[in-house]
Amino acid sequence: MVTPKPKSNIRKGILIPPGVPDIFLAAENNDLQALEVALEYYDVNARDECEMTPLHYAASTLSNLTIDRLLAHPDIDATLSDKFGRTAATVAHECWNHLSDHFVDKLNPHCYPWLYESSDN
Repeated sequence: MVTPKPKSNIRKGILIPPGVPDIFLAAENNDLQALEVALEYYDVNARDECEMTPLHYAASTLSNLTIDRLLAHPDIDATLSDKFGRTAATVAHECWNHLSDHFVDKLNPHCYPWLYESSDN
């Protein structure tokens, strides 16, 4: 993938200090240690120039550990689409086709929760 360019290096009015790992690269590289540090400064739903989130990046490389960590974050919004209308599940499928089936199955309930809601609710 192309090196991401976050829309801003400011989170909630706080400038991200030099040396803080880039959240997109941490997610893409399946680097949990860097992701944990980045999550202290970045919004878990941060967007790049194409509106992709860290979850999109993790999905694009089938980064299992970072997918699990991001999905476990209380503020994650896995339903977010990039500027092409793709959720993280769609990105995983587009990048890896049938090799991504396990990951798409994991992501789909988060990316498309309305498909998994019970009619009893």
